[in-house]
Amino acid sequence: MKATISSSSQLRSFKHDSIRKWAKIVSCTLEKIGQELFQYLAGNPELRIHKTVNSQGMTYWRIYDPVTQRNITLSSEQEVRTWIENRYS
Repeated sequence: MKATISSSSQLRSFKHDSIRKWAKIVSCTLEKIGQELFQYLAGNPELRIHKTVNSQGMTYWRIYDPVTQRNITLSSEQEVRTWIENRYS
């Protein structure tokens, strides 16, 4: 009879540990989903800057500012640097 009690106790302990592990996994997953959802809804405030070369070989820079929702096209890296400095000053 004592062996049965021990086995029953071990089974309960095993179930409890398994439930705890699954609860931890679910909790971490939900936390990650919440963070991703927040980032999606809040948007990414970082500038997006792309260097492009047109068919004539001219280089230009395109900037998207998600805060103002504006696209800016500049012709040099120095202009980009100046625009960024002015944007954040």
